[in-house]
Amino acid sequence: MTEVTQQAQQQASKVSKFDTRFTSTTINRIDAKGRLSIPPALREELRPAIEGDFFGVSCLPSLVDDHAIECGGEDFVDFLLQLVSNVDEFETARADIEETIYAELLKLSFDKEGRITLPETLRAQVGLTKEVAIVGRGNRFLLMDPSRVAPPANRARAFLKDHKETFRARALPSISARKRDDR
Repeated sequence: MTEVTQQAQQQASKVSKFDTRFTSTTINRIDAKGRLSIPPALREELRPAIEGDFFGVSCLPSLVDDHAIECGGEDFVDFLLQLVSNVDEFETARADIEETIYAELLKLSFDKEGRITLPETLRAQVGLTKEVAIVGRGNRFLLMDPSRVAPPANRARAFLKDHKETFRARALPSISARKRDDR
């Protein structure tokens, strides 16, 4: 088997796009050199399928939250670019978003201890000082000040509580039928 064929098979066996799942919230400290330890479970999600490929984090200031850094692997970058591809290619906004993604995207490699070094300019831009909340968001994770974690969770819980009937109505028919039969 040729080397090209082996590489193609390895690429094909990679997890399909957008299957990475970052979960949980952790609070870690930034050391004096700007290094931040990324939890082992998140690092494993970022491990490349092919030995020798980039092993680290792709990061950029959030496009929607001025106080967060969005991070992920190659599928996160693909996700961002796929979102942009849905905008008409003749729209100025599309060019602006593409330029922002490519200009601000940083690839930060892990050191031997599983840390990345966050540039001072990036930390200052989003207001990170000594502690960082690492917040799982499915295909990406956010780096933000720990004080900013609770408000979105509280809003989400309040929204779900206020709209529980709407969500109940959208439940699977078999579950809804079972609940009716139990009454």
